Amino acid sequence: MTDIISTYNILLAGSEAHRFGKSGILKTKDGFSVFYAANNDEIEIRAKTDNINLVLVDDNLPGLDNLDLSVKLRTIDPEMAIIYLTKDSNGENDILWRYGIDDLVREPCNDKEVKFRIQRALEMHRLSSLCTNLRSENTNLLTLSQTDGLTRLFNRRYFNDVIETEFARIKRYAGRMGCLMIDIDHFKNVNDNFGHFVGDQVLKQLAKIMQKNLRTIDIPARYGGEEFVLILPETGEEGVEVVGEKILLAVESHNFASETNPEVPFPERLTVSIGGSHYPHDDIVSAESLLDNADQALYRAKRGGRNRLVLSWEKSK
Repeated sequence: MTDIISTYNILLAGSEAHRFGKSGILKTKDGFSVFYAANNDEIEIRAKTDNINLVLVDDNLPGLDNLDLSVKLRTIDPEMAIIYLTKDSNGENDILWRYGIDDLVREPCNDKEVKFRIQRALEMHRLSSLCTNLRSENTNLLTLSQTDGLTRLFNRRYFNDVIETEFARIKRYAGRMGCLMIDIDHFKNVNDNFGHFVGDQVLKQLAKIMQKNLRTIDIPARYGGEEFVLILPETGEEGVEVVGEKILLAVESHNFASETNPEVPFPERLTVSIGGSHYPHDDIVSAESLLDNADQALYRAKRGGRNRLVLSWEKSK
């Protein structure tokens, strides 16, 4: 293994551990800063205040409770490496492995072996931390690729994938699902009269209204511009209508101006038009036809005067 190239803070606890600092194997030029502790309390204080990367503990330290200390150190910093020095030759201290220590060095041992064990433990924790960061970054990238940047709802690309998968599942297992297409009435007037910043605030507020009126299993997405779409898994005709009416009334009663630009209130409250569809139904044989039926119902709602819910299976409306 190559020498450590970063700076690591090493805490040596107990006289047997101290000798590895005094012997000079942990040198500043190799990237080590050495700290010392003589008892349990000092170990905890150093671990909390000195950004310790690795603790090398003499298990003969007076008053030491190995298991309790291991748990406490892991609580202080899960990424902290822990190595115990032991003269135990009967395996009694092997239980420490269950508490997440990184190494158990049996004495007598030479300086080179201890340095190698320290370097190996630090490198393993460095790689573990790197993997954790990469997983976090990948999760963030995945979220960004699936999310509309303005409303924080799912974007159309992700929605198109989900609805195909969800429809196939529902169809295979003889389930049911609903779909709602939602469009803000006269939204162009908002942008023209109050500016695109105000328009963006309206879209954000509408997204929040929808989320408040949905279950955790429902899937809301921004479909484009001022148009939104909802997937309602395991929802029958009555459920589609109930959700649509709830959103319709919630939007109509919401004071968008109070959250957007109180000094320049809208001349009237905003409304939405909603079209709903449902599977199973004779007209619906695919995810595409489920969306198309909801979209046609939305246009009927627009033509019928706006601020209303039209359901695709009620052809007379």
